[in-house]
Amino acid sequence: MNRFKRTYITILMFGTLMLTGCGSDIAIKAQQDGSTDISLNLDIGQSVGGLIKALYGMSGTSGDMSLVNTEELNTSLTQNGYSKVKSESTDTKISIDANMPSLTSSAFIQRKKNSLTVAFFTNAIQEEYDAMPETAKAYIDLLMAPVFTGEELSKKEYLELISGAYGYDLANELKTASIKLSLSSPKGTKLKSHTVYYVESQNANTQVYRIPLIDFLVPGKDAESIEAAEISISWE
Repeated sequence: MNRFKRTYITILMFGTLMLTGCGSDIAIKAQQDGSTDISLNLDIGQSVGGLIKALYGMSGTSGDMSLVNTEELNTSLTQNGYSKVKSESTDTKISIDANMPSLTSSAFIQRKKNSLTVAFFTNAIQEEYDAMPETAKAYIDLLMAPVFTGEELSKKEYLELISGAYGYDLANELKTASIKLSLSSPKGTKLKSHTVYYVESQNANTQVYRIPLIDFLVPGKDAESIEAAEISISWE
């Protein structure tokens, strides 16, 4: 199985998750030809967006700025083998649609003939973080997330840290935000098995998961922290 080299999509998918105040919607659908459609809709929220603007001296009316250069993003994804690439960005939101070629894997998305997996292994996340451009790292470092720093904190301790540094509103956004992850098998198939943690809903070929963002940001110390390093489906 082929593996993609690091691309902008990894930075956006996991870098922006760290800065998501309102929530993220990630839909990954396996296609019959072996390729995989990826759709990301990420919203960092007004509190995090305001923090970034303040710390990095950004100015302008809400909606007039862009978190990323979509032209560069589209070019990067296309040059790294993705097709059907489309992206949009405002001062607080990013949306990306792209197709990953047949039976390949990215840093976090593993596609096989009859299965689809999204992996949340901390060592892999930290490895990708280390390879990110300094600007991307700087955004992520704002929230001092233990998943990157390696510091052992409970969720309560982490939220107290954020509240002390940036205020209650931001801490509350992080506490209540979630990641919606949808995994779908190819048309004409039916699900055979799936990860049982965080299930929100399901139908014949789609599993929808709702992962509290805090579980992702603060892995390991709390008993209720993220229980599954991998979330996957298989089909027949």
